[in-house]
Amino acid sequence: MSADIQKSQLEQNLQETNRALNLADCHLQQEISKIKVSLEQEYNHRYENDQKRHQNDLNQLRQQLAKEIDSKRFINHSIQDTDELKKMYRTEI
Repeated sequence: MSADIQKSQLEQNLQETNRALNLADCHLQQEISKIKVSLEQEYNHRYENDQKRHQNDLNQLRQQLAKEIDSKRFINHSIQDTDELKKMYRTEI
């Protein structure tokens, strides 16, 4: 009977150990899920910030380009005005 009692106790210990392992496994799965969600949120947050930064950079470049184009137009108009003034002056002389 002693062997039967030991076998029963070992089986009971094995069942308790399996329950504890299953519980630990569930807990680990929950923690992994939480970490995944956290990482996804962090990634999305960084992605959105990068998108905003990129859009701001594009807007600044557009504004800078527009200013440069406007200043070149102004210079071209000034050169044309100067040329016209020269022609008018030469015509008068």
